[in-house]
Amino acid sequence: MSAGTQRQWATLFHKVLMPGDNGLELETEDGMGKLLVKLAERLGRSGGDQWGFQVACLEVAVRVDDGDAEAWSALGWCYKKRGRRMGGTQKHEEALAAFRHALKLRPESHPDHVNSLNNVALALRSCYQLNGNQDTLSEMVSCSQKALTLCAAPDPDRDRYINIHSLALDDLYNHNGDLQTLKEVISLHRQGLELCPAPHPERVRTLNNLALALQSLHEHDDGDIDALKEAISLHREALALRPAPHPDHSRSLGNLANALDDLYRSNGDERALNEAISLQHGALALKPAPHPGRSKTLNNLGASLEARYQGNGDISTLNECISLYREALGLRPASLGNLAHALLLQFEQNWEVGVLDEAISLRRELLLLTAARPVFFKNLHFGWF
Repeated sequence: MSAGTQRQWATLFHKVLMPGDNGLELETEDGMGKLLVKLAERLGRSGGDQWGFQVACLEVAVRVDDGDAEAWSALGWCYKKRGRRMGGTQKHEEALAAFRHALKLRPESHPDHVNSLNNVALALRSCYQLNGNQDTLSEMVSCSQKALTLCAAPDPDRDRYINIHSLALDDLYNHNGDLQTLKEVISLHRQGLELCPAPHPERVRTLNNLALALQSLHEHDDGDIDALKEAISLHREALALRPAPHPDHSRSLGNLANALDDLYRSNGDERALNEAISLQHGALALKPAPHPGRSKTLNNLGASLEARYQGNGDISTLNECISLYREALGLRPASLGNLAHALLLQFEQNWEVGVLDEAISLRRELLLLTAARPVFFKNLHFGWF
């Protein structure tokens, strides 16, 4: 097939799939592989669900030219996107294989070598989050470390590689609980924040990551209150950068509320608890059913109200807490433990046997679920979400 015929075929195929789109730009020297990659790119930007055609183009492209790193990389991202939508490990593993192939075609002297390393690290992280394999974790840390080392300041993309390596180390910390690893995560986030002054679009993400790492330090390091107070300050800045109606405004409300709740549990500051409850009410109002984050916010608000009840003994506060946990239970089975605990508190007030029976029934159901799905429940702390 001549080059002209190939371009004509690609143009016709594009018109059939995307009538009215004029964004496909083909060059005279483009071979079949390059034509397919460009066509896949346009399909990916179409806004519709063209994944099947997109991945078919790329799979043919890498067969036409096995040495096209751009095609392999694009195929990897296509698989990764599908993996996020479908769940399961298969597409993430296929993405990893494609990214590995692209990396082999881009040695260290290649200008896109660092980017390919980063893609491999990201794919490894997706796989690790699903399989929990320690070798996968170790390789992820190694790849992200190497990418960061090769991307020295003042490279404009350094903040991106700092973020990926810090996420890898954060996963490592969650695996091994090593305080030095956590301190390295915090140091990296501080470096990243310096590279993202306002109004940098990545500043909010970096503020949140640093704040969450500091909260982990507070939990690990004998209740380091200064770390927690700094986290609260960072969450306040992040919230200010996401005013309503920003789509992530509710998330920032929740992050700040959780940190303030931690502060109350550390030093008994009632003002912090009151503000946390107010913020959680605001976040909940922004997550009407069937919002996927509603259950988590219901549980968080319920836990803060439970803490208030234990401080002031107001039965109406406990009743509201129980009502929230009941709604959350309809959305997430892990809420069984929260509701059971609140009902036990209610039983201590009214000594109604029916309340105690319900709490016992919920605990029995929780034990059965935990036995049936240990992987799902092993990392859940049933008193707090």
